[in-house]
Amino acid sequence: TLSTHAEHLLERRTVLERLFFHDVLNTVGGIQGLAELLNNNVQNLSSEQEQEYRRWLLDLSKKLIDEILHQRKLMAAERGDFKPELGIVPVKDLMCEVQALYANHEVAEGRVVRLGEVCSCNIISDQHILRRILGNLVKNAVESSPLGGVVTLSCRQSGGELIFSVNNPGVMPGEVQLQLFRRSFSTKEGSGRGMGTYSVRLFGEKYLKGKIEFTSCEPEGTTFTFTLPKNGVVHTLD
Repeated sequence: TLSTHAEHLLERRTVLERLFFHDVLNTVGGIQGLAELLNNNVQNLSSEQEQEYRRWLLDLSKKLIDEILHQRKLMAAERGDFKPELGIVPVKDLMCEVQALYANHEVAEGRVVRLGEVCSCNIISDQHILRRILGNLVKNAVESSPLGGVVTLSCRQSGGELIFSVNNPGVMPGEVQLQLFRRSFSTKEGSGRGMGTYSVRLFGEKYLKGKIEFTSCEPEGTTFTFTLPKNGVVHTLD
């Protein structure tokens, strides 16, 4: 019914807003903490420490802008108004960038994020959205891995298609697998992972025209794949 549809839309928007403000407040809190530290202890910091804190401050500021811009894109995508900014994306560079980011991310503490097979090619896509999709998949994989676990990020060409994959050793319970892409509608605490999976499918399938799939079983663990159509692959690089 129309009323049920409207309730789902309102519930989904509520989840989007709650997760957005949660991420933004975390980032702003980090900026404020660094700014206070620099302001109150500037005389006691070595030049190396001051330079490092300023670099962290710049990185957090960039992250805040990225979160705000992505939220604007997500709201546009929800309305059906989002338009990808297509350009040539060097796949290997993108994969190395995502791996480096999460290998040193706080969520990956005690775990390993590594590159597996990576093909050298360019693809026509929205680089920012593609980076966000891969980042969400890697972040989810890291959070689902036990201490000492290895998350592997790979990419290969098959039949003209480009297949990104993210594997972790954990296995999802059957009930989680069944509702994985619907967990975005939950208003319970801790629903961020479902929201991330939901946005991955929204952007990856509706706007980048790819396909998000996953398998989760012993002994292979859980593997998410994102397949992009062959007409998006420019050429293989030597």
